[in-house]
Amino acid sequence: IVWESDAERRRFTFVSRRAELLGYPVSSWLDEDGFWHAIVHPDDVELAELYFRDAVERSEHHEYEYRARTADGRTMWVRDRVRVIRQSNGSVQLRGVTVDEELRRELEERLLQSQKMDAVGQLAGGVAHDFNNLLVVISGYTDLLLSRLEDEPALAQLREIKQAANRAAALTEQLLAFGRRAPTVSEPVDLDDLVRGLDPMLRRLIDEDVALSIDTDGGYVRADRGQLEQVLVNLVINARDAMPGGGEIQIETTTAVIAHGEAADLGLTSGSWVVLKVRDTGIGMTAETKARIFEPFFTTKERGKGTGLGLATVYGIVQQGGGRVAVDTELGAGTKFSIYLPAAPSPHEDVVEVEDSPRTPVILVVEDEPAVRGLVRSVLEAEGY
Repeated sequence: IVWESDAERRRFTFVSRRAELLGYPVSSWLDEDGFWHAIVHPDDVELAELYFRDAVERSEHHEYEYRARTADGRTMWVRDRVRVIRQSNGSVQLRGVTVDEELRRELEERLLQSQKMDAVGQLAGGVAHDFNNLLVVISGYTDLLLSRLEDEPALAQLREIKQAANRAAALTEQLLAFGRRAPTVSEPVDLDDLVRGLDPMLRRLIDEDVALSIDTDGGYVRADRGQLEQVLVNLVINARDAMPGGGEIQIETTTAVIAHGEAADLGLTSGSWVVLKVRDTGIGMTAETKARIFEPFFTTKERGKGTGLGLATVYGIVQQGGGRVAVDTELGAGTKFSIYLPAAPSPHEDVVEVEDSPRTPVILVVEDEPAVRGLVRSVLEAEGY
């Protein structure tokens, strides 16, 4: 928006037709006293006024960002670039350009969110890897003791230790998945077959007042089948919990050829993708909640009803597989998760038979963690190696 204004009277003397970007007619800009103050967001008026006065007093050109209120009630970020012109008669005139900053700020926010998630993922993955080594030692030596002891009270206590170690290991697996450090088995997976195979289990997970529908028309992806199953289960559980009063969950698989423009908006490369969609008719999310849903341990559920790792795990698994997660949600209008995975060709039917090799009595163990190395040696020696 190009404009001119009298600095003393705060009255616009010229404004371009582009002024209608904010929804107000040009006549409002030119005819209404204090129009600029009226459209600046109340929380930003004081700072914007400070910039204005300082620039006029020093006759300096200036620019600053603030939120403007549009005619239909929305809030929009804009940037003013202003030149201060002192006339020969001593009056001050302002000439400026007001620029729409919404897209730039949105891209900056997405970049910052991506950088934050990457940093949190590295931290979570690093901690989980070291902690997992400790759990391997605890669980392994517990197994050795369980196989040697006969005292029932001691065995019962060891079983409790084993169960606690297993629960802790499950948490570290989720953290490793979020940090994209979990070991994976990459293989061709028929996504339609995977979804249909999980159908019976998914129906047992949801409540009786939740309807589940499945529509499959996807294709092959190259991924870890077990991790993909975990992605779908986590999304369905999340959808179920978002509908305490019942509702509907829709699972759909499709294929899509995404062109360059749309791919850039989704953070993808152009080409063929297989899409897994999970929709619910639940409570939806606010923008603030949506911005944090993939953070480890962030949850909106009651205390004791969630670890906050379900969606973090989904994020890590999909990112590790070269895919992306898109979320479409609105408070009171449900949520849709779209999982984009690179399409893969159908696997060849050729089967290569491998003869079983006889077991050899010598094994070389390579492990940089001394405690884990000692455990593996003990287990193998107990088996006669």
